[in-house]
Amino acid sequence: MKYKSNISAKIIVVLMIIFIISSNIITYAAESWDEFYLRFIEALSSDGKTSSLSDADLDRMIKGPTKEERYGGAFYIDATSLEFPQEQARQIKEARAQAPSEPSNPSGPSEEDKTNKEKAEMAKKLRKEIAEFCAGDLTKKSEEGIRNCLNKITQYKNTYGGEMDDTMMQYWSSLNNELKSRNEKPDETIIQNQVNNDGEVIPEQGGSTSKPSTGSLGTSSASAEHTLGEITSEAKGFLNKGTVAIPFNEGNLKNASDTLFNILLGLATAAVVIIGVYLGVKFMMSTVEDKAKVKESLIPYIAGCVVVFGAFTIWKLALLLLENIG
Repeated sequence: MKYKSNISAKIIVVLMIIFIISSNIITYAAESWDEFYLRFIEALSSDGKTSSLSDADLDRMIKGPTKEERYGGAFYIDATSLEFPQEQARQIKEARAQAPSEPSNPSGPSEEDKTNKEKAEMAKKLRKEIAEFCAGDLTKKSEEGIRNCLNKITQYKNTYGGEMDDTMMQYWSSLNNELKSRNEKPDETIIQNQVNNDGEVIPEQGGSTSKPSTGSLGTSSASAEHTLGEITSEAKGFLNKGTVAIPFNEGNLKNASDTLFNILLGLATAAVVIIGVYLGVKFMMSTVEDKAKVKESLIPYIAGCVVVFGAFTIWKLALLLLENIG
């Protein structure tokens, strides 16, 4: 009986020790008041970070530190430190309580939303097909294929509400120009009400007026044909751009060249002197056999000196010559 009592007492002691350790672990693992206070203030001072504060955080700040936290060495517990964050916590909590909940839509998206989504997908599909067709050589396309692509552009705009931006207008222009080159009637239904008398494209509703497109052949409208004179004039203008002199400061260029020359010449001179001293010392302290090896090393050394200083001399003469020519 006494043996069983000792076992029971030991079990109770072990359980008490486990309880005390687990309580301390939980206490240490929990966020201290100072850590919580600093995190709360950081969330208030950062735009859009108050959403990171949970309702429990707001309640904890409103209630303030517990009795244990007040006597546990916490620093941010005086009335001045708590006045501002507690008021902010109350305001955030009230704002959350008054915020309207998002209306639920148990029936799913409306029929109008579904229709608009389907139109957008079809417009995207047609735009891809039009781009793939126009990316090839139109001169090798059949008239039927070109008119079919023009019909797709009409469907893209009128049926599915696609945007006729500069890219789509260029596709339309390229297709019609190809028809004109074959003496075939172009399809002008897509922009019959979008071009004014000056050749400017009238934008879609809500857009801005755009000037004639500027391409590789100057500021002509997207649907215009270019004459031989226009092509020649634009080509001459392009070539003349290459004759414009590029301004530069000759003094800065000369100073930079002289600086680089002096630096490299100084490094080369230092290397020649160091290697020469090394070979001289080695020659004086070597045996007869080693002196012969040092003499052999003098040949590449002298050749290197000639190459280095010869190159710098040529560089300097070339600069002087170019300067005189300029």
